[in-house]
Amino acid sequence: MGFILSTARKDLLRRWQDPIAMALWVGIPLVIGGLMTLVSGGSGGKAPQAHVLIVDQDESFLSGFLVQAFQMGGDGDGLFRTEMVEEQPGRARLEQGDASALLIIPSGFGEAAIAEEPTELTLVTNPAQRILPGLAEEFLNIISDGSFYLHRILGEELRTIADGPEEGRTTLLDTRVASISVSINQAVQRFEKYLFPPVIELKLSEPPSEEEEAEDKPDISIGMIFMPGILIMALFFVAQGLSEDLWQERQQGTLRRAAYSPHPVWAFLLGKCLAAAAIIVLVDAVTLSVGLFAFGFPARLLFPALAWATATGIALWAGMVTIQLLASTRRAGSVLTSAVLFPLLMLGGSFFPFEAMPAWMVRIGGMTPNGWALNHMREILLEQQVSSASWLALTQLAAGSALLFAIAALRLRAVVARP
Repeated sequence: MGFILSTARKDLLRRWQDPIAMALWVGIPLVIGGLMTLVSGGSGGKAPQAHVLIVDQDESFLSGFLVQAFQMGGDGDGLFRTEMVEEQPGRARLEQGDASALLIIPSGFGEAAIAEEPTELTLVTNPAQRILPGLAEEFLNIISDGSFYLHRILGEELRTIADGPEEGRTTLLDTRVASISVSINQAVQRFEKYLFPPVIELKLSEPPSEEEEAEDKPDISIGMIFMPGILIMALFFVAQGLSEDLWQERQQGTLRRAAYSPHPVWAFLLGKCLAAAAIIVLVDAVTLSVGLFAFGFPARLLFPALAWATATGIALWAGMVTIQLLASTRRAGSVLTSAVLFPLLMLGGSFFPFEAMPAWMVRIGGMTPNGWALNHMREILLEQQVSSASWLALTQLAAGSALLFAIAALRLRAVVARP
């Protein structure tokens, strides 16, 4: 036991003298995850809005209705943020990149739309933006299609309203108003099953108990979805970096001296495993603490998440060490571990969360070792529950780590004997 602890202490002291490597192991995944989170919409902040400048030259009921349609959902929650402007100032602001699009509603738009006569809306988009101006364009296409189908259903009634009262009158005749009302009512009855499908379904259920209400889970943000993958990525980088230490020990001769000492070779490897476990716990604690602070995970998840992440990190370390010992040189070991690391990160949900991947790729990713571990980590962090299956999986993970450790111990003496 003294030899094992001395070996672990030696490795920890050596790592303490190289803090830059530790910072890179933790910092690179956090930076990558932070950038992907920001690109994907942040950690739960407001969704981006298209800033649309509107020039209403018609000032009719229909043009006002079109402006109100853009404002549906309110200025804070809708897809669009609208602002009424004059045409020339609006074009100038658009050229300066101060908006996503400029909509010009021409004079006579309302009358032409009701009479189903040709009319034209002008939408000038900001070439520096791609997605947000497209939202405004697609929204106008929906309005155009809606106008077409509305005329197919109520075209005659709309044209009657557009023609206005008879000459010498300021209002429509009562008989004309009644006729229009009846026609609209009959049209609605014909298309009732298409226009008004059942939207309320009666479902009887017991009211939730206080315990169930307390267990309600918070909304999951983009940052929370990325968090488990970022943690697995950090563990992969740590495992690869620590596994390369065997080649450094071989180059310095300490590996040969340890192998030919009275102590068994597995004791030397176990000491390095304890040192790796201590470093992995530190990396996990830092990464999880950042996640708890930044994304609002409950503090009660820290211990189960830390336990699972530590077990995963040790298993990854044992796997990387086994790959290193199968290589003939240090450079070959680095190439082999990198060839394994990056495809697994890509398929296993670290670079892209499973929610953003095709179904067939999710199935493949779930069968990878890190994808399997990631799914259990997601159960702890996202579903915020620790089931008996998670503890059973933890036992399976420990058994896999022990198997890889045994293989690495058998290969270690062969590497030492190699000239």
